[in-house]
Amino acid sequence: MLSQRIPSLLTKIKDKGEITVGLSVFYAPYEFHATIDGKDTIVATNILIAEKIAKDMGVKLKIEEYSFNALLGALKTGKST
Repeated sequence: MLSQRIPSLLTKIKDKGEITVGLSVFYAPYEFHATIDGKDTIVATNILIAEKIAKDMGVKLKIEEYSFNALLGALKTGKST
């Protein structure tokens, strides 16, 4: 069950010092590419939420971009949290 896995997953993230979030960045306003100060950046609602979660956990945020179909596979294999 997911509720049984959550405490060990949180411990794993904190021990690593990093939370990896996989996104398919083609779904504005949730996440999309924007040019900010001349640099391609992934922005929007889901990024703000992920940044807040990482900050509250005291870990770094790592964003990985996937196509939607690859994202599902990454979640199943644990490549993204």
